[in-house]
Amino acid sequence: MHTAQLHLLKLILPLFLCLPTYLFSGNAASGYLGPKARLGISVNPQLSFARAPGIQTKNAGIRGGFNGGLQFDYYFAPNYGLTSGLFFNFSSVKVQYSIGNDTTGYTPYTHTISNQALEIPIGIKFRSNEIDRFTIYGELGFSTLIPVSARANLEPDFDGVVALQQKAYNKIVNPVNLGIFFGMGFEYNISGSVSFVSGIVYKYYFINHIKDHKRFPSVGLNDDNIFLNNLALKIGFLF
Repeated sequence: MHTAQLHLLKLILPLFLCLPTYLFSGNAASGYLGPKARLGISVNPQLSFARAPGIQTKNAGIRGGFNGGLQFDYYFAPNYGLTSGLFFNFSSVKVQYSIGNDTTGYTPYTHTISNQALEIPIGIKFRSNEIDRFTIYGELGFSTLIPVSARANLEPDFDGVVALQQKAYNKIVNPVNLGIFFGMGFEYNISGSVSFVSGIVYKYYFINHIKDHKRFPSVGLNDDNIFLNNLALKIGFLF
């Protein structure tokens, strides 16, 4: 893990660990933060795939994963507000490329890249007026990924390359990734300030996931870019 990432984790994790205690102490649900602010928690299954616009590399399938954590909404007007939070993101993508030449022929290989990262979104949220306990919302903004761990499997393996990759793959991924997100869904008021929330969120990252293609030239990592995409189903509660 990079030094900057480690310092950031030391600042963020204590807050992340303390907020659930406050969240479920009853203060938030009783309106301690005021009617403009809401805290929430969610666990969101997601599908991930890679955008590989280069010539040699292409996406090789859709992978399952999830993210979960805390959400914070602040409404500066009755139907408009800011949304942010802190989430742990577990995702993976699979890409395919070929190794060889015109003389010996080409062998197809796949990289399955697994990522664990902190995710910090910030955006604008729009919501309708409540009708029969239901509120419809839409949101859009920016999402920042800070990788904590990254691993890669090569299929098929050769010359023990997989073991080398799994030990050193953290060193070739970018320490920060930035993307945009947009989504929509609904809130159902259960009682008082407690609401069930569900929706769909799409995240489109536009920083190349791989920063150092030359570290493993023997396994086919080339100059083609790999961009991450996530489609998540939000399931949680707001207080």
